[in-house]
Amino acid sequence: MTIEQKIIKIALQEEKKQISKEKLRQYIEAMEQQKKFKKYPHLFLLGCILNSGANSDKIWNTLEDISTTIGYDFKNFYETFYGKHKKHIKFLEKKIRPFSRYHNDKYFKEAIKKIHEDYADDASLIWKKSKNCADVIAQLLQFNGIGIKKATMAINIWQRRYAETKFTTSRQTIDISPDIHVKRAMCKLGLINMSGSQKPDYNKIDKDVVIYKARAINPKFPALLDFAFWKIGKDKICKNNGCESKKEKQCPFESFCPTAQKYLQKQKKPRL
Repeated sequence: MTIEQKIIKIALQEEKKQISKEKLRQYIEAMEQQKKFKKYPHLFLLGCILNSGANSDKIWNTLEDISTTIGYDFKNFYETFYGKHKKHIKFLEKKIRPFSRYHNDKYFKEAIKKIHEDYADDASLIWKKSKNCADVIAQLLQFNGIGIKKATMAINIWQRRYAETKFTTSRQTIDISPDIHVKRAMCKLGLINMSGSQKPDYNKIDKDVVIYKARAINPKFPALLDFAFWKIGKDKICKNNGCESKKEKQCPFESFCPTAQKYLQKQKKPRL
């Protein structure tokens, strides 16, 4: 089995384990969140727009606070910004102000107007109109504040967790989201070369290199690799200064990852 085949196999396994490993409380909360996103799809889209380096829990908690105050229905969001009755305008602007670093507070407001004008107040029409992934990504990219990274992240999350009908065509157009965790994992695995650097800056890796490498590994569905690479970074297994694969929190790639093998040899605690 080649390294590429091993990576694809592990990526599939990690996808299947994602929910089964969660604690019951977290699972129930996730199910409640999914129900809300299905009923109020604009919350999911607005959350994606706010997501630029911010903690995901902070984003969803912000949307929850806003919704419980002004109401969950989209018309309440639109009326607050663009209607005659602006009772909660100051409250809403205050809640999204912390996300202004990348102008996401501005894009948040613009997205509400676009959903009203282009999608008849129903954000779910973005992905209900077509089962073609490429078409959905193209529509997402028309929202200010959503680039290719956010678009692919959004479509990956939506079809994995919330969509009743899976996208059946053009899955090869759903690319991996080249964030810092994915870039680091690819380097540690030796898939991307950053030789000559003692302290590599993974942010400097060209996102196109990451995208095309994922396409080369799994051309039928490049984004399949996304979760497995992201998770080992998020769980602080794959770190900037090395690897911390341990029995209680083991890297699924350690058997063939050069960085993990060096770490295990240094620790002198090889595992079978």
